[in-house]
Formats: sequence, C-alpha cells, structure tokens
Amino acid sequence: MRKRRKNRSPSEDSFRAERVIATDLDGTLVGSRACLEAFLHWRDEHPEWQLVYATGRSMASALELVQEQNLPEPAALAVDVGSRIFFRLRCEPGWEEDHRWRRIAAATWRPEAVLRLVRGMDGFAVDTVDDTGDPWGPRGRISGCWDGKEETAIRVEKLLREAGLPVKAVTGRDRLDVIPSTSGKGAAVRYLVRKLGARWVLVCGDGGNDRDMLSAGFPAVVVGNAEESLRQGQWPSSVYIASRPYACGILQGWEHWYGEAGVYPI
Repeated sequence: MRKRRKNRSPSEDSFRAERVIATDLDGTLVGSRACLEAFLHWRDEHPEWQLVYATGRSMASALELVQEQNLPEPAALAVDVGSRIFFRLRCEPGWEEDHRWRRIAAATWRPEAVLRLVRGMDGFAVDTVDDTGDPWGPRGRISGCWDGKEETAIRVEKLLREAGLPVKAVTGRDRLDVIPSTSGKGAAVRYLVRKLGARWVLVCGDGGNDRDMLSAGFPAVVVGNAEESLRQGQWPSSVYIASRPYACGILQGWEHWYGEAGVYPI
C-alpha cells in the first residue's frame, strides 16, 4: 500500500471527482461498526461519491486504520491535521504526496523553535514531533495531550505568535496540535476540492480540529456524537447538525443536503 512513484506529479495520476465526501476518521466515520456498515452499504450504491479522509493522524497511522476498519480507499488523504496531502495513484496501487501543498503549508514552519517554547508547558504534554526520518511519519505538527482547558490552547498560541512564529493551536477531545498558520483541515480541503474539480461536496466532522473545514463554506454536517462545543456552536447556514452519531450522522447529513431535495452544486 505504501508504494510510491518518483518524479511524478500527483496531478498526473490523481483522480478527478465531481462528488466528494471529505470526512474526519476517528469519531466521525469510525466509531460505530453498525453505522460504518450502513455507510459502506450506502457507498456501494453511490460509487460516484469519492472519499477524502481528513485526519490528525500521520500517513502511516491513517493507512493502518483504513486497513483495520476495512474502509474504502479514498481518492486523497489530508493527514497531520491538514499539513500534508497524499493522492491515490490511478494507474497502480500507491500514494504520492502533493509537494506543492507541502510547500504552501510548511512555508513558515519552524518545528525546532516551536518545540523549544512549548516543551514543558503546564497543561500540554508534547509526545509527537516532526519525524524527518520516516516519510510516512508525522510532519507539520507538534502534538500532545492537553488538560482540555481552552485557556491552555490560547496560551500556547499566544506564546508562539509573540515569538514571531506563525502557527495556530487546534484542539480535539484529548489532543492539542500546533500547526503552521497556512495549514489545517479547512485549507487542505479547499485545496483538494479545487484539485479534484469537485462540484458537490459534503464535509463531515466531530471534533475541534474539524472546525475550520466544517466552516469552509461547503455543505457540512456535525455528527450527533460531536463535541458539545461544536453541537452548540454558532455556525453558518452551510452547517447541518445531525442527531445521529458517527457514520450514521454522515448519511443524515448527505440526505439533508443531497437527498430527495436534489443537488447543491458549489
């Protein structure tokens, strides 16, 4: 699954897709086996909808989850909270990183400087740093467990920005990620939609690091098991709050935006 082709642009081999579901993995697509089976059955009947996975996992970890859960192979993956994008090769098994996106996302990224400032901070225990030795390992983020307090994320981001480091701190249920200000799931999904040529899009998420892609302007769904701050948050009209959890919520969101009511071209 990790076969790569050198000296080849992803744009030459990547899929074109008019209809795209861009979804988070943990807690959204994955989390309920019954809901996932329902989604897989729906997808068998709607193969025209290509999938994009947007996750905080590294590429290696994301591919492991795809195999473990027997998920459909996506057209693309936005990994490391959107800091890296990989496209599926069309003519042979394998993946190729979009190096143009990597240059955009990492243009001002200084991981060593970030790490020096945040290591040892109260409320944030760093356990994941840029792994330059493994091409499939984590890149473009400094991550760790956090105390769940909003003021901790604000304090981390403020400290780094005052030091002249253009970053943002994004949070999930049990993780805090420091990523480049030019990165994130929202920016990655907008880039992917353009690159794939998609006209019908559904964005799906459940956690804090999904917030910017849910509010990116595409039809979106916050699944029923999402963090309370997302379920109770102020959203634009393009965001639908589902009552059903996990992948069942994805299907509910698809029905809301693209069911019998028709289409919602972007």
